[in-house]
Amino acid sequence: MDKAHDGEEEEDTRSTESIIDGMCAIAPSHGTVVGNVEGRPLKDARLFGPAGFGTFAIVHEFHRYMRGGLEVDSKHTPEVSTLIVQ
Repeated sequence: MDKAHDGEEEEDTRSTESIIDGMCAIAPSHGTVVGNVEGRPLKDARLFGPAGFGTFAIVHEFHRYMRGGLEVDSKHTPEVSTLIVQ
């Protein structure tokens, strides 16, 4: 890759990080419950499993569900463990 392309990639990465940080900063409208906009179970046709899932009392429970129950394990590489903890 050339340096111009590398610069564009870095700018895209920073932009994406900024968007994600902004989304994470949005205060939930229904306390800390993770659910749909009405505070009810989520529905996503892209995901396997029940037609509706949730609600979740805390964000960590939602993330655990999305990981299929996967938790940090000593067998994981540090990079994988870091992603799970986030």
